[in-house]
Amino acid sequence: LTGIFKEGLSPNPRLHIYQQTPKVTIFNQTVFVVWSENDSTDTGTQRVYFKKKRFTDNEFSAPVLLNNAATRWAFAPAVAANNKDGLHVAWLDGRALDARGDTWSVFYRRSPDYGTTWEAEKMIVTSTFESATDRAEIIGEPELVANSLGEIILTVRYTVPFRHFTSFRSTDAGKTWNEVKIQDSNDFPRQYMATSMAQPKELGVTWIDMAQTPGQPVGNDNWEIFFKRSLNSGVTWRDFRRVTNEGGYSYTPLLAWNGSKLLVVWANRDVSGASWKLLTRLSSD
Repeated sequence: LTGIFKEGLSPNPRLHIYQQTPKVTIFNQTVFVVWSENDSTDTGTQRVYFKKKRFTDNEFSAPVLLNNAATRWAFAPAVAANNKDGLHVAWLDGRALDARGDTWSVFYRRSPDYGTTWEAEKMIVTSTFESATDRAEIIGEPELVANSLGEIILTVRYTVPFRHFTSFRSTDAGKTWNEVKIQDSNDFPRQYMATSMAQPKELGVTWIDMAQTPGQPVGNDNWEIFFKRSLNSGVTWRDFRRVTNEGGYSYTPLLAWNGSKLLVVWANRDVSGASWKLLTRLSSD
């Protein structure tokens, strides 16, 4: 802001280069990393990059630009790998798709040889803004998993126009995608995290949504954490659970599994102004 309000000051944009939302997956003794980064000459531009490093390498490979270079905004990438189709990357994309201008879409790219060559970009889903039908469909940041059966499952926030969010599943290496609703929502479901669990077809997803505050009159809602899972690679979803029932606000849930145990961890803010806390719940089945 100093550069705006102080005359004669010309800030160097290189001082404002930053990297955001890194994601990592490890497969076949190789580390794969994706992230978003602003352009060194234009701090309003975001692009998605990729690097890899075999366990035996001393350094990571040179960065590879994954999105179309003409795209103004591309960020929040997700990455997954499997032994049938290669490496998979999806991201949130802000390119203009028609004369109306910029919109939000989820784009996808596959590398059959784990990062050496890449197939062309493919759009999975895009937003629809208010129109004569008075309907808005809003896309959120993607989460991506791939299993040993060659199935790719992507979760994304969506509203059509009643609030819910969905998953997309591909069984042909990302060529086609089928959409399945995961859950209806009271508000816009936010900050969700998906993870594959003990079996190839088992997938869990957690998110925050508005819910009745414990001990408060009806209508007093706050952010609580919810969970659902799929036992068939995202074809159907089951076992809807409310994970938290706190007096404070719960945010940024994450999932992790080890054998038959599933762990949810999140941040909790007490409404009294006390310090933030990290809380967990464990499921043994």
